[in-house]
Amino acid sequence: MAAMTGGKKYDLWKKAGLFQGLDPETAEKTAQALEEYPLDKGAFLFHQGDLCDSAYVIASGSVEILADGDKERIGVLQPGDPVGELHLLTGGRRTAGVRALETSLLVRLRRETFESVAAASPAVLKEMEELIRRRIRHYRVETVLPLLFGPLPEEVRDEIERVAEWIRLRRGEYLFRQGEDDQSLCVLMHGRLAAEVETPEGRQLAGQIFAGECVGEMALFTGETRSAHVFAARDSEAILISPETFRGIISSHPELVMAMTRIIIRRLRRNLECRSQDTGVTNFAVLPLSPKADAAALARKLIMPIHPRRVLLLSSGEVDRLVGLPGTANIPEDNPNAMRLEIWLDEQEGSYDYVMYIPDTDPTPWTWRCVRRADRLLLLGDAEGTPEESPLEKTLLQGPAGEIPPATLVLLHPPETALPSGTGRWLACRKVEGVVHVRAGRDADYERLARLLTGQAVTLVLSGGGAKGFAHIGVLRALKEKGIPVDMIGGTSMGAVVSAGHAMGIDPRDLVTMLKGLFARHKPFKDYTLPLVSLLRGRRLERMLSEQLGDVRIEDLWTGYFCVASDLTAADAWVHTSGPLLTAVLSSISLPGVFPPVILEDRLLVDGGVVNNLPGDVMRAKCRGTLIAVDVAPTRDVEVPRGSTVYPSARQILRQKLLPRSRRAVIPTLSNILFRTTMLGSVQRINSVKDMADFYLRPPVEGFGMLEFESLEEIVEAGYRYAKDYLKEEEGIDDLVKALGGAGFVT
Repeated sequence: MAAMTGGKKYDLWKKAGLFQGLDPETAEKTAQALEEYPLDKGAFLFHQGDLCDSAYVIASGSVEILADGDKERIGVLQPGDPVGELHLLTGGRRTAGVRALETSLLVRLRRETFESVAAASPAVLKEMEELIRRRIRHYRVETVLPLLFGPLPEEVRDEIERVAEWIRLRRGEYLFRQGEDDQSLCVLMHGRLAAEVETPEGRQLAGQIFAGECVGEMALFTGETRSAHVFAARDSEAILISPETFRGIISSHPELVMAMTRIIIRRLRRNLECRSQDTGVTNFAVLPLSPKADAAALARKLIMPIHPRRVLLLSSGEVDRLVGLPGTANIPEDNPNAMRLEIWLDEQEGSYDYVMYIPDTDPTPWTWRCVRRADRLLLLGDAEGTPEESPLEKTLLQGPAGEIPPATLVLLHPPETALPSGTGRWLACRKVEGVVHVRAGRDADYERLARLLTGQAVTLVLSGGGAKGFAHIGVLRALKEKGIPVDMIGGTSMGAVVSAGHAMGIDPRDLVTMLKGLFARHKPFKDYTLPLVSLLRGRRLERMLSEQLGDVRIEDLWTGYFCVASDLTAADAWVHTSGPLLTAVLSSISLPGVFPPVILEDRLLVDGGVVNNLPGDVMRAKCRGTLIAVDVAPTRDVEVPRGSTVYPSARQILRQKLLPRSRRAVIPTLSNILFRTTMLGSVQRINSVKDMADFYLRPPVEGFGMLEFESLEEIVEAGYRYAKDYLKEEEGIDDLVKALGGAGFVT
């Protein structure tokens, strides 16, 4: 093969987008410095982890890009494509390997040559930045569009890439405003967007848009104005396709219409079923709230539970080490070299499933970058330290709401801690979406945190059902033996009682002993009173629950918890997520007409079964992951004997009770009727919960009465035997256990 002339080598780089405006003398020197670089089939151009000293453009042949220790192919490059150009700009080590698929010829540009040209002609830096930007955008088109539309012909991807308008948004910047007359289709290629709608009560979050999702598909077909404000929840990049352009594309590729239809149907179905999508959260920033809170140590602890997904931990020191240039991480944003760092970080985020950003302990440029790039902040506090806002928080987190990522408070406790306390003081002085308690050195706690953060949590909801609800304890025991942890739990009525015991860390066997003793001592259904408000005074029930729950608060529980009550004042559900656990459970179990309502502020609360007896929809809205629903409410109840035409008189019912050996008919009494009436409003919702749950369990407790509290142990055993068989035979359970890695039960 004849040697290439300097001009031909120079033209190859120029066609790739570099050296567009060099003066003749500099162009000639550059052409002479370029080198031919032949590569045999199967030979490596460089390996992942090698130091960068050159970039290349392919003259002939083809090469493959390899990740995961040069084992996994992530792309193929053809003639005219540049290779390794990003690291020419940033320096450091290669993040991927490159190997020849066939005998190939490349043109080499050494780093010292590039830096010399850039010093003489600074515009070359901008050209290289644009070249890298195009490469990253091309990669995103190839990987993101198939997630949205399914497999696309190469010519369709190329056409969309050519005609689409690319936009970059900083955190807090708006893409659309509600009411705007704009029917463009937006596809998010990188980052995360949030949608808010204007309501009489103010703006409300309507949803989030993650990479690989689109916005505006409805308006594209209907011509309606924008129905929501859409802004960048973190630094993002998207493509906009105008209605005219889209119509031109589908005229030659009508299969896209079917793809768009599928998108709309999926979104409508997800909304109807209240199913949560994947979190879309890939970037975390762990912000220490005190010197004792070791952010890097927490991040390292979270890497293994997230494995085998690829996780990258980035501190300022690690960035400097990987790039190979000290001080790179803290380049100020107004520095011309800041773009190099941003491009390098974009590449890392595209190469890994998750990135754990570790800010500096001061508000440095790196710390600001971490916050701006994070999908979620983890505010790491020492539970034994002061709960007041740290100076770093005050500096970083005082911007407008759209510019600050959603935050989760993570409180680190000593390993011997029995139960957290004082969490409310931490929550009172900062705005967070939730709190997770972690005991130092306890792997199960770190695993739980990792699952909650990545949308892999195991969640459990327990229904009401009176004494039948003791079956929930048997289900908990079976889950523990199977190795299935519960990361968040919630319930209604008796389900609220049992789930509260689990959230406190009480073992299922111990919970049986505890509740058996409590019901035997307090006899809450023997507390009769003058029936002006209720049949029972409710004092025995309150004393019983007080003995079980004490002064524990919901935010101080190891496992995330909620319970549902019914708000008579507003005629709606009331979900307890914070405050005294006793008040929450008491209101959730206070059967209307049987127990007096619970007063909370200016509201009257009664049994949650009135409006939502199996709150799977509440759990789906709160926590993403695997949903297990356990339903013990009877499908049929309060039946009368066959042939009955007249309801017996009070004297006849009393005689049956006083003469138990007499021939008795099964006639529902007032308490039975009130129990059943309580659940009428939510029985019809059970089918929707069955559809949204990943696993739906219905223990066979039909033979037990809703007031048969003396049969506690038999009901627990029935729930245990049923759940044990279910977990052994149900399709998908073994896959769940395997995905969890056999993690132990969090207690």
